Amino acid sequence: MKSKITWCLALGLLFLTQLTFAQQKTVTGTVTDGEGLPLPGVNIVVQGTTNGTQTDFDGNYSINAQVNQVLVFTYVGFEEQQKTVGSASTINVQMTAGEALDEVVVVGYGTRDKTDVVGSVAQVSGDILENRPVANIVDGLQGQVAGLQIFSSSGEPGATPSIRLRGNGSLGAGSTPLILLDGFQVDAAIFTRLNPTDIQDVTVLKDA
Repeated sequence: MKSKITWCLALGLLFLTQLTFAQQKTVTGTVTDGEGLPLPGVNIVVQGTTNGTQTDFDGNYSINAQVNQVLVFTYVGFEEQQKTVGSASTINVQMTAGEALDEVVVVGYGTRDKTDVVGSVAQVSGDILENRPVANIVDGLQGQVAGLQIFSSSGEPGATPSIRLRGNGSLGAGSTPLILLDGFQVDAAIFTRLNPTDIQDVTVLKDA
C-alpha cells in the first residue's frame, strides 16, 4: 500500500513538472518602428520579473517566458508596448513614436517654451568649456556668445573678471548680468570659481 502511494505521488510530481515546463517557452520576434525599419537596442522585460533582453542590430530578440506573462517593450523616443504571451511563439512588435517634448529655455527663476521667448538666447555646452585651455568658466565664455564682453578689472592674479552683456546700459542697477546657478542667484566671484568640467551648459538670455 505504501509503495502504491509513493508511486502515485511520484507520478503526480512528474506531471506537475511537465506541465510547468510546457508553459515555459521561448518567444522570438522582430521590433520595428512606424516605417517598418528594425530597431536595435529595444529593451524587452517579462513584467514583474528581472528576466529581460535587448533586440540585436536587425531588431530581433529571443526571451524565455510563460504563457499569460506580459512582455514589456521600451525604447527611448517611443511609447511603451505590452504583449501577452499566448500559444504563438513569435511576437512581432511595431513601436509607436512618442510625442515630441517642447523645447524649453531657463528664464530667470523658471522656464518658458522656446517659441514664447522673443529675446535672443545663446547656449554654450559644457563640452566646449571643458576643452578650452582657460583658467575659469568666465574666460571660457569669451568669444562664444555674441554681445558678451569679458575683461579683467585689474592685473592681480585671481581677480574676478568683469562681465558685460551688450554694453553698460543700466539706470538703477549694476552693469553685471544676473547670474543664476541651478535657480539660485550668485555673484560673479562665485561663478568664476566654478570648475568648467562641472558645468553641463550655460544659457545666456539677452534682451531680457
